[in-house]
Amino acid sequence: MEQDKSMDKKKTIIFFFLAIIVFIIIISLATKEPAKQKREEPQKAEEVKGSKDYTFAFKLASIQERRLDPPEGLVSSFEGLLADLDRKCPELNEEEVSDLILRTKVSLEEKGNQETLLEIGKSISKSIPEEAIGLTECREIGTMLITITD
Repeated sequence: MEQDKSMDKKKTIIFFFLAIIVFIIIISLATKEPAKQKREEPQKAEEVKGSKDYTFAFKLASIQERRLDPPEGLVSSFEGLLADLDRKCPELNEEEVSDLILRTKVSLEEKGNQETLLEIGKSISKSIPEEAIGLTECREIGTMLITITD
């Protein structure tokens, strides 16, 4: 009898964890951006206002400013930066480049660095000379920036 209760408890716990995993998978699939958004023409900041289809430049500017209506000049700066990194990082799509900037920012903040997302993105871009385009992986540049920062 006690063994049956123990088995029922184990089954309930396993079922609970499986339900959580399924829920996480469903949520991630429902919110996932298209994998190859890289080669699309970037939207202008004016087109994005009032739209639920925000560009990565708009999202980065919003995160940096910690508000839902970042200045259009900042969005434009991120658009230019992402276009430059799109050219310099052919192995990454726009979502992956944005993720690289965000992850680098988080890692640098843990070390006490207070650079903005835009400054970090520019640092990544400046670290890739024209002659090295296609020869250097951009993720390695992000890792290098984290490593050399005290």
